[in-house]
Formats: sequence, structure tokens, C-alpha cells
Amino acid sequence: MVPFVTLLCWSIGGCAQRSGKIDRTTVDDYQVERFMGTWYELARFDHPFEREMTEVSATYTLNPDGTIAVENRGMKRGRAKVIRGKARIRDPHRKGELRVTFFPLISSAYNSLELDLDGYTYALIGSSSPRYLWIMSRQRTLPRATFNRLLRCAKQRGYDIDALLFVDHSTQGLMLGGNDPAPDDPAGSGRTVTLR
Repeated sequence: MVPFVTLLCWSIGGCAQRSGKIDRTTVDDYQVERFMGTWYELARFDHPFEREMTEVSATYTLNPDGTIAVENRGMKRGRAKVIRGKARIRDPHRKGELRVTFFPLISSAYNSLELDLDGYTYALIGSSSPRYLWIMSRQRTLPRATFNRLLRCAKQRGYDIDALLFVDHSTQGLMLGGNDPAPDDPAGSGRTVTLR
């Protein structure tokens, strides 16, 4: 679930610094085998390597040596983009913290901050920097109540949820559940969310 090419951006910067202290505590009961498979990016902070990207997904496959193969896909101006990389568990005692590499000598933190521990159906992902945040789901849609709960969790952790961009999966349906309209004010953010 490492969103498209963003991991390079984690290392070299690319968007305005978010202010305040961020709680980067990862989930305790992370099971890497259950995290494998395809995830869809529903929301993210803006940064150059995913700018204008739509229909973004990430697929994770556990390798025999314990590393994780990562394949990120998305569309940009009607063209398919794919990048492949590798992830590893950073610390056996903190399995929710991964290090991901797409290019030699450049690796980035990939932290599972919130996770559906029952079904592994949604996740809130951060990095070592407050400039990167993603809301991910196993489906291209997410119930509004679940999405709003993830927004509240991100806000409580110190993230600027007003800076989130909502990823267009319009060829597959709206992200907040079929034909449901977008929330007028998710998590009390004081703004209107518009999906295209």
C-alpha cells in the first residue's frame, strides 16, 4: 500500500512542511501476512510524485526471504504508471513500521498508524515526516462513517486533514460508497469535500 512513487518524495521532500507535533505510534498487532494484497489510495497529502495521479493502488506480496514486493499503479493524464520496489520490516518488535525502497540508496518509512485489525480492510499510513499521509482501503469505496473516523484519528494525531486530497476512482465509483454524496464536513474539518 505504498502509494505511487511517493516514497522517493519522502526522502527528498516536495511539499510544504506541516506544522505541529505528529503522533507516529504504529499499531501493536500488525500481521504482515494479512496486510499483503492490493490496497486503494483514497486520500493523500499533495506532493510532486503523485500530483495529478488518479486510480492509485498498491499491491504487496511477501517474498520467501521475508521482504515484501511492492507494485504501485495509477493513472496520470490518461496514461498508466507503474513502479516496483521492495519493503522490509524495520524492527521485529514494531512490525507496523516498514522501510520501503524504490531506488537504490533511498528508503523511506511506511508506518501503519491505524488499521482495521479485524478484516484488514482500511488503513491510515504515515511516514517519518508529517508531510505524508494516506488513507487506504481494500476497496475503491469506504463507508462514510469509517472514512470520517480515519479523518478524526489523523486530526487527533496532529495531521492537517484540511490538506488531504481525495483520489479520483471515478471510473470505478465514488470512494465514499457507491452513489453516496461526499460528506459536507468530514470530522468537523470546517470545509466541504468535493469528489470529481
